[in-house]
Amino acid sequence: MVGESEFAALEAAAENADFPAFQRAAADLWARVGEAADVLERIVPLFAKVPPAVSGQLAVGAVLRYRRGAPEHGLVAAVADGLRRALEDAAAFADAWPKAAGRNAAFPAPGDGNDQEWFEYAAATLSRERRWPRRALPADEAARYAGAWMMLDDWMTAATGLLELREVRVAFPHREKVARLARQLDPLRRDMFCLIGLLDMLDDEPLIVVDRAGKRAFRLRISGVGDNFQLHTLIADVLSREGLVEGIRPEPEWVAAAATGAPDGADRTRALFQLTDGDGMAVPIDGRPALIPLHRGRRVVVMDPCAYGRSWDLGRSFDVVPEVRLEEVLGPEVARSVAGPISEPGPARSHVHHERETGRVATFYQG
Repeated sequence: MVGESEFAALEAAAENADFPAFQRAAADLWARVGEAADVLERIVPLFAKVPPAVSGQLAVGAVLRYRRGAPEHGLVAAVADGLRRALEDAAAFADAWPKAAGRNAAFPAPGDGNDQEWFEYAAATLSRERRWPRRALPADEAARYAGAWMMLDDWMTAATGLLELREVRVAFPHREKVARLARQLDPLRRDMFCLIGLLDMLDDEPLIVVDRAGKRAFRLRISGVGDNFQLHTLIADVLSREGLVEGIRPEPEWVAAAATGAPDGADRTRALFQLTDGDGMAVPIDGRPALIPLHRGRRVVVMDPCAYGRSWDLGRSFDVVPEVRLEEVLGPEVARSVAGPISEPGPARSHVHHERETGRVATFYQG
């Protein structure tokens, strides 16, 4: 078998808990086996035998082979479990670090080119003897927590590679717990956006859209929509293409960018309407569909003319092809019952532009 000696070295390192040797053997294995499709059956069981901080890079390579056609062999469950363990250890690090290093101490910055130095410093800080009640952590526990903090990005990369696939996303193990842990760490790290966004992504989700001016309502079904920028454009495309709502037809290049274009597409698009949720609150254009609250057990948005001009950069937040389809045209009584109590927006007085890549927002006031 291709890479047999590298497999043997990898398995021996896992059995002996020789983690530096495990990482060297993993690099040697990927260099040797290339695109061989029969590797995951032996690799997947190894994830449970070593700490997540050690096996994350192996998981990234395994997901890459799976995306290229290798049989799954339990990879999804193994990556979900590895991600859960890594997040739990990273959360434990986040809790222990201010107690050990001081409340104002900066958290280690993974990916700044000094990961090994940061790891050694963090592990030593957590295990350093301190006055009561600041209990020093055992050295192996300190190393596990520090390693999880520094290497969490590997597990998030592996997980996002899987979560981009709808068939994985809809049944991803530990999804609620992983999402909770990710949100807990989000204020402390700059690299949680993709994982949280994919965990929040809705699939096969009904959405009621009310056209207040036209006194009509529509039931759509959405999947794989990454943010409300994208949702806005795709709603406009579906309802205008079907001839159901006038004056909201988006430019073809806007639709292409929102549906199948490059995630980092250039140029700009503008809002053709604004959305309000079923409780009368504005739906943030830079939010996500999952954050639209349920109204009487269903997600509802009301379309109105823009209260102010809005534009944003074209593109997609994730490399996922979305689907927004019309299921049913509902009666006017639905539109009245939902939109009736919601105040209409005032006249346009400003224009807001959202930069997708940087998150910056520029406001231009009009008279």
